[in-house]
Amino acid sequence: MMRCGVYRVMIRPVQNTVRVAGGESGMTILELLIVTVIGLAVTSAALGAYLRMNNQSIWQDQIAEMEQSGRAAERVLSQRIRMAGFGLPLKLAPVIGTDTNPDSITVTAQNAGMCQGYSSALMTNLSSPIQCSGSDLSCFAPGMWAYVYDAVGDTGEFFQITSVDLGSPALAHDTRPFSRLYPSGSMVSHIEKYTYYIDRSDTTHPVLMEQPMGGNAEPYAENIESLDFFYVMQSGDTVSVPAIPRKVRNVLVRLVARTPRVDMEMEKDYRRRAFDFNVSVRNLEF
Repeated sequence: MMRCGVYRVMIRPVQNTVRVAGGESGMTILELLIVTVIGLAVTSAALGAYLRMNNQSIWQDQIAEMEQSGRAAERVLSQRIRMAGFGLPLKLAPVIGTDTNPDSITVTAQNAGMCQGYSSALMTNLSSPIQCSGSDLSCFAPGMWAYVYDAVGDTGEFFQITSVDLGSPALAHDTRPFSRLYPSGSMVSHIEKYTYYIDRSDTTHPVLMEQPMGGNAEPYAENIESLDFFYVMQSGDTVSVPAIPRKVRNVLVRLVARTPRVDMEMEKDYRRRAFDFNVSVRNLEF
């Protein structure tokens, strides 16, 4: 005889539990969410710290580059200005300044190697080589600019050497004829003339340029924003342009270097560093 019975089905609430192997309970979904949020917070903080450190490192490099450019500009200007007038005939101006914004300066001096000789005969024509018997011309070289000066007539001019004959010895200048025939005893010396100015053709990248006499201007120091010169005369007056260059006693220089890029934390402006220095012109008359 078959019995009819009632079967009871028990439904238990399901817990948000992750089962792992072996029947052990894992983390709940709430715990996973908490761990995830904490992990994101830690990662965000670490990333923020890394970005700050990386930004500081970048700006340290930018500031170091700015300092290096400023120091390089200060060094070359100090060296050139200090030597202004060295070994020059009185006819040549040792310093020529312009009062512009930014300023520029042209400095002239005999080469520090004291490369010079003396003509031994009157030139036969305006294009003939300068004969220098008795002088050592080994320091001269083709392409070099030199200055021939007749002390008696107090006249002289620059010329570019095209060839050096050590046997004669003689200096050739085939590029152009002289303006006059120079007599025996005229001095020939290697004179250097350099002009320094700022090229602002690229407004985001101003450059201090160095231009030798007869040569092309070349970048010397990058990101030099401004350049100013003031000249202390023997009278004690300070002027922006020296009327008598040989009476310059000191040159006051102020240049401003800046970082290659703008600093977003400084209202999108550049960081700047001013270099002020005083150069004594020690080769002029006092």
